[in-house]
Amino acid sequence: MYYQKENKGNGGTQMRGYFARKPETLEDLERAKGWGEAQEIRVVAEVTLSKKEYDRFREDLMEDYGFISQHTQKTGVKDGQFLCILVRKAGTKHTAIAVESDGYDYARYAALVRI
Repeated sequence: MYYQKENKGNGGTQMRGYFARKPETLEDLERAKGWGEAQEIRVVAEVTLSKKEYDRFREDLMEDYGFISQHTQKTGVKDGQFLCILVRKAGTKHTAIAVESDGYDYARYAALVRI
């Protein structure tokens, strides 16, 4: 398991993920569970990509992307939470990639998460 999703008592959802630093491909995210503890995630923006765009993104996470650039100033770490862009493939309802770009235009930190 490379992600966790937990229900909070107030009805909200707490998303957690295992982040990889400078991941190159989806496989790096799948291996991230062994690299430390799951981190709490707060979504600051959501992006939905076509299948073709998402497949390109997941195979080249180090590339600069306009959809990350548009939201990069919102990302970071605050009060112990990773402030992330949630990137999902159109038509997919269960998994996505949480990106904390740390001011960059690529997925500097990323985690595969269940949504």
